[in-house]
Amino acid sequence: MRLPFELRGGALLAINTFAILLLAFPVQVMVARYLGPEQLGVYTYILSYAALARVFVNVGLPDALVPLYQRERDDRLFGGGWLLRQVAALLMTLTGLAYSLSQIQHPHNYQTGLLITLAVAAYQLSDHELYSIWCKATGRFSQYVLIDFGGTMVGLGLRLAVVYSAGTMTQLIWSYFVEQAAKLVLAATLYLGTGRPFLKPFRYSPTQVGLIFRQAWPIWAAALLTAAYARVDQLLLGSLLPDPSQLGQYAVATRILEALQAGSVALFVVYLPILAAQAPANLPAQLQRYTDLAWWTSLALCLPLALLVQPLVLWMYGHRYAEAARLSSYALAALPALHLGHCRTAYAYACGLQKLELALKALSLMVSFALNFWAVPRYGALGSVWVSLVVQWGTLLVAYLGLSPYRPAAACVWRSLQPLGSFTRFRSWLA
Repeated sequence: MRLPFELRGGALLAINTFAILLLAFPVQVMVARYLGPEQLGVYTYILSYAALARVFVNVGLPDALVPLYQRERDDRLFGGGWLLRQVAALLMTLTGLAYSLSQIQHPHNYQTGLLITLAVAAYQLSDHELYSIWCKATGRFSQYVLIDFGGTMVGLGLRLAVVYSAGTMTQLIWSYFVEQAAKLVLAATLYLGTGRPFLKPFRYSPTQVGLIFRQAWPIWAAALLTAAYARVDQLLLGSLLPDPSQLGQYAVATRILEALQAGSVALFVVYLPILAAQAPANLPAQLQRYTDLAWWTSLALCLPLALLVQPLVLWMYGHRYAEAARLSSYALAALPALHLGHCRTAYAYACGLQKLELALKALSLMVSFALNFWAVPRYGALGSVWVSLVVQWGTLLVAYLGLSPYRPAAACVWRSLQPLGSFTRFRSWLA
């Protein structure tokens, strides 16, 4: 029995995703146990800003530049991409520094602002992603994995060293800076070893910069909105509640949910280029395969974990995180919606519906912000979990039932809900 070609072709990326998760998750648990709920809340608050900065600095290039370079084969695209990234990174670093200086009369806020600036400034060293994009565009996935996996291991090793040496939160934030530097060194070494495949000499043109921006801005804006939506609850919990331990408890629950999404993220990475390359007549079959895998994977995780998640969280994190165990049991109900949401996004990008997806994400962000602004002061972290459930499932229903461009994807979901049909399709694909 042989797996379908697309699954074998993307196996390396999927293995990389799972390996990083497998090694990163225990380190996250150790950091959480070491810091405790209150300090973990402050740490999460800082990293929430860094997550937004990373998306801003990417400028949509990882998703936009690969198909653009495959079509144009013009080295000036990388020159234009480098300029866009540098401007974005500098703007984010200066913004963080300006915020820190504005809080100089408030020592606690000033110190937090400096740590936010340090976490954001780490992405000034993220030019390694340009070479990673070239590796994806030319099929050199092993080099991409080496950069991603190798640099991440450096960061995880440093965070472990901080925990075992009873270090400070500042040292934990520095580990992210060194992690980006390690990825940059790896990328530069591979870039020189392959004979400088692009940017020799450095070239760009205003026309190419404009072309990149026109292709990338809907994807970039959608990713920025997605990151903002994913972090708005944490930012509001950190800003509106005087007790940072609530954010610490919530952060543990969300990390459990993020860990369970690893399979869905791997499928998204594999299937996005496959769907984008399909002729219209072949797209429904590939989309159905993707939807079947996403839906049944989510159920296979949800059903057993519904009973096990609370004792697992208490065993891993300790009894100081008892509230996080309760929050995790509720948050688990969002997992099928998250898996199907990845299917919807891949279908939208493959069919040129980026602007519609962007509008949908903007609506989700506004609703999430408004509901969190109301729920967080009243119900704390539990209110934020319920808001997340409402928005995740609500967005999915609005897209599949209310927007006609998503009807083919909705039809695939309906067929995936029928166990006998899904089982028959699985057997035919694996034959």
